[in-house]
Amino acid sequence: MAGFLGGLTGSSGGVASGSGGVTHGLASGIRGSLASRGSGVHGSLASSSGGVASGGSGIGSGVGSLASGGGGVSSSFLRGLDGLFLLRAAGHDEGGKGGSKGDLRVHFGVPRGQVWTIEKSSANLPLPACFRVNANGGCAGGILGFRCGDTLAGTVSEWRQSAGLGKIRRLIPTTSVPSMSADLDRLFATHVVELSRRADDALHASECDGLVAYSGRARYAFLDDRPYPFVVNPHFKHWVPVTDAPDCFVAYRAGSRPVLVYFQPADYWHRPPQLPGGAWQDAYEIHVVRDVAAARPLLGLERGRFAFVGEWQPEFEGWGFAAVNPQAVIAPLHYARAVKTPYELACMRQASRLAARGHVAARNAFLGGESEYDAHMAYCAAAGVREEELPYGNIVAFNAGGAVLHYQHLERERGGPRRSFLIDAGAQVRGYASDITRTWSGGDAGFTGLVSAMDALQQRLCAGIVAGRDYRDVHLEAHREIGALLRSAGIIHCDAETAVAERVTSVFFPHGIGHVLGLQVRDVAGLAADATGTREIPRPDGHPFLRLTRTLEPGFVVTVEPGIYFIDLLLDEARADGRGRHIDWTAVERLKPFGGIRIEDDVACTAGAPENLTRDAFAALGCG
Repeated sequence: MAGFLGGLTGSSGGVASGSGGVTHGLASGIRGSLASRGSGVHGSLASSSGGVASGGSGIGSGVGSLASGGGGVSSSFLRGLDGLFLLRAAGHDEGGKGGSKGDLRVHFGVPRGQVWTIEKSSANLPLPACFRVNANGGCAGGILGFRCGDTLAGTVSEWRQSAGLGKIRRLIPTTSVPSMSADLDRLFATHVVELSRRADDALHASECDGLVAYSGRARYAFLDDRPYPFVVNPHFKHWVPVTDAPDCFVAYRAGSRPVLVYFQPADYWHRPPQLPGGAWQDAYEIHVVRDVAAARPLLGLERGRFAFVGEWQPEFEGWGFAAVNPQAVIAPLHYARAVKTPYELACMRQASRLAARGHVAARNAFLGGESEYDAHMAYCAAAGVREEELPYGNIVAFNAGGAVLHYQHLERERGGPRRSFLIDAGAQVRGYASDITRTWSGGDAGFTGLVSAMDALQQRLCAGIVAGRDYRDVHLEAHREIGALLRSAGIIHCDAETAVAERVTSVFFPHGIGHVLGLQVRDVAGLAADATGTREIPRPDGHPFLRLTRTLEPGFVVTVEPGIYFIDLLLDEARADGRGRHIDWTAVERLKPFGGIRIEDDVACTAGAPENLTRDAFAALGCG
């Protein structure tokens, strides 16, 4: 076996060989020394078992340190070493005793916060292409062992289970868990700083010293061992970009570095959860545990009064939590969540781009004669998601189905008329959602014109998402605009003011104009008057379904989703209560087969002009 060791700084030049030709290269990148085990000779090179060693020009400068052993069968790059490293050659263990041929074993002593990366440089090396290790400080005293000739499953579980890594905090094989976006990671550190500041304020007001956000637990179908899709606690994914790992914990003590306790069971029935790689981990002290109970001593509960935030489990009784979901902690966190950090905005931009790709694919399926089911599947394929990874169930409605606000069926039949297509579908990136609706005409000129008019109306409303504006005013403006559209289209006889005053517009537009968007599709505290959570800002009279009544601030991301629908239940009510006198029933009967129209964008409020995440995402695809 041969390996290239780079990144060692300030090493003394020289060659060292262990007894019997066994390589035992012991290096300290911090103090700049490299010594062979058993020889005490300082050097940057070691050879064993007939391997040839050569250092090149990098001796003493941290470049080009080479160790070979086992006949030079394969090689690997080791970069960024900053601690104590021990490489043992193939066919030998400590003291020169016989071992399994092809073993590579590493001792780690990594200073706190340091990361080592080992990458494959030879195509014939049957080792993981890359893994990362981070230790809590000092010598971990653990050994990572695997056989070169074996097929590796490439899971953290197997490597840690077989290795018994002691204090090693992080072992991420990036061959099986792709690293997250470096651009997002660069923003993540300041995101955690802001979350810590918000948590400090909430904890101070609640007389708690810390909080523990619990990811949640999988639920199972009645009398079955089949779990429902896991939905993570939004408080947990606010702190860490992990959405698919039950029974994990984030512990934060005011003024301290947060701790992530990651539950990774030893399981051969299912693939254990995989902690995503990336620099975001540097913000945390990370522990991987096999048993949920093992998390308790790692949370620091003995250091003060900790609030538990999440879905309580009976087994947590006796752990020492001071409070469970206290309003004094949760309410201010919810209230502050409406303002997004730059990291959160970046995630939501990416989620919008994913959803836009899906929308274009679904539209093409509709225009190409495919079914509702086919359009849904085309959406998922283009967005690169499974159904359970969607932030909500896709609404994919042809024709009259568009009149059902949350239409949940997916017809398989491909025949029949193609009058209209309403699709309300989003995506998620690191737990942050997009929520986009588009309506497409099958070719009818009258309906096409109505869709175009609604699109222009919607863009005018989006332009009004500015700091300092009461969102209730946006909602009422939407009703006035829709009243004018209904009148110009010949659907009602009265003017817009009368239509709003007498609730005629509510027959055709029964829902709110939008809501806060973020970790949840309809995110929390949309009605909250302040951070205490004890008072709400009332909705306008006659508008019970508006989900946001707060004044807009820079950092808010809201949906803007006007629509008109031809819903039998509401039309029948209007006939019965007198509002029907304002409605042209001939026009309604002509439009009912089209179902309805809704156009929805995700818009970020800024200190200046609003940022339309949705329109930008479609524009990037050349769709405008």
